[in-house]
Amino acid sequence: MDQEILYLDTEFKKIITEKHRYQKNEKKSSWYRCVNRKCGALFNLESMERNKVEHYHPSLTNCEIDCIMFFKQLVQNVISDHDIPLIDAYNRQYQKLIAKYSYNEIVEHWKPFTVIKSNLRYHRNQTKPNNPKQVKDIQINEIYSTLNSQQFLQFDNKDNNNRILILMTPIGMKILSNSKRWHFDGSFKTCPTHFLQIFSVHGYYQNQMYPACYILLQNKERETYVEALTKMKEILTGNNDNRFTRNTL
Repeated sequence: MDQEILYLDTEFKKIITEKHRYQKNEKKSSWYRCVNRKCGALFNLESMERNKVEHYHPSLTNCEIDCIMFFKQLVQNVISDHDIPLIDAYNRQYQKLIAKYSYNEIVEHWKPFTVIKSNLRYHRNQTKPNNPKQVKDIQINEIYSTLNSQQFLQFDNKDNNNRILILMTPIGMKILSNSKRWHFDGSFKTCPTHFLQIFSVHGYYQNQMYPACYILLQNKERETYVEALTKMKEILTGNNDNRFTRNTL
């Protein structure tokens, strides 16, 4: 049976195999050396063989390996999901460990949140886009176009002279599609840089008013409102749940 190789980074510079950690030996491209610098053990990833030097130190425990791999997954989670608070992402991985090992086993290898919080924040910030200096610099990637794993950015006209962004969740679509009355509001003081206002659309649904759609606009011209609301209508009428949309608009 092939021995298991656990990769600790995307560049394959660090691995775990046979319950020992190895690091890429730059002088020998296919060889990895034990992370304990006093240990002379080497592992060849291509031939899957070790040199004749034995590890003089204890091997990793199952708990220690899981702590390493769960922390790797924790970093991946905070990078890929910017909506989840760092403490919640941390606790999810910790709960998985608690389900398998005792507290005394975990505490030796799993660092408290207060210790690694800055590390997690660093990794998350590395994937955040730079603050745009001009409208043309606004590039919304996949992470920021979704909210709770659902599409939130519904429209971007990419017109740097009159940029329009329409933000709406599937629940917001349902509310507006099934509301017989809409209310509009414009907020100027809290508007993001490079835009003039946040134009919000509220739907009266099940005897209550709900904010359902947010549109970022650069001006208050009639043509801009027409373009934005026309596109919102297309989005809603293209949605399956469009019972009242045509009459409302």
